[in-house]
Amino acid sequence: MTDPEGLMADLTLSTTDIGSLRDILDLADSRSTAPSPAVVEELLRCIERLFDADDAAFHAMDARDFSYQHVQEVVGDEAVVLDAAGLAAWGADDDPGLQVLRDHWWVSSCSLIERTGAPVATSLRSWVSERRWAEHPVHKECLPYVDELILGYPWEVPDRYGSSSVARPVRRSAIAT
Repeated sequence: MTDPEGLMADLTLSTTDIGSLRDILDLADSRSTAPSPAVVEELLRCIERLFDADDAAFHAMDARDFSYQHVQEVVGDEAVVLDAAGLAAWGADDDPGLQVLRDHWWVSSCSLIERTGAPVATSLRSWVSERRWAEHPVHKECLPYVDELILGYPWEVPDRYGSSSVARPVRRSAIAT
């Protein structure tokens, strides 16, 4: 494989990177670490450092109606956790930027999880050129990032009666920008 732009030359792992990867694996192992907002925050901080990202986020969302079950983000020293009460107060339905994202959802890389039914690891720039992304309505109104790494997988949740689990097009994502 050739690398005409020399992009691969800068892709080396330092001992710090390897340590971060080990930390991520340890935190993600539910046999040794019980899932909690504190664990998710620590995991997001590891991802943020590893990718030298501006922020990292974890969203549990039902793409059928764009309802969020959980939102957690870290940006520098700040951390945000929105549970059911926080999500109700957030008023995502009133956010015009999120409406633009909804309008373009099914043609964006964000919806790959729902369209394929499989786990996804991708980035915006894998699908959209820098020039197209700079002019895209989602970039202008909602996601002012140069790129976004999307790690997601389908998730099973109980049906509305709580009696059984049904596969729903729900997404949990860790996003580094």
